[in-house]
Amino acid sequence: MKCQSLRKGCWKLPPKGKRGGVRVIYYWWSSEDQLLMLLIYPKNEQDDLTEQQKSILVDLVRQELDNG
Repeated sequence: MKCQSLRKGCWKLPPKGKRGGVRVIYYWWSSEDQLLMLLIYPKNEQDDLTEQQKSILVDLVRQELDNG
């Protein structure tokens, strides 16, 4: 599995709008019809994940898929 398997989206938080919202990192496990929510953080605290954060999340998803 590569980091491209992780997806990111954003949600706006009233009354701040989209810029003041949160970023959501998730993995869509299509063969099992499951969505794994991995991380939610305010967009004003961090733009993108670091390589280390991506690696940790990929490892977590691998563990879940191996045990699931």
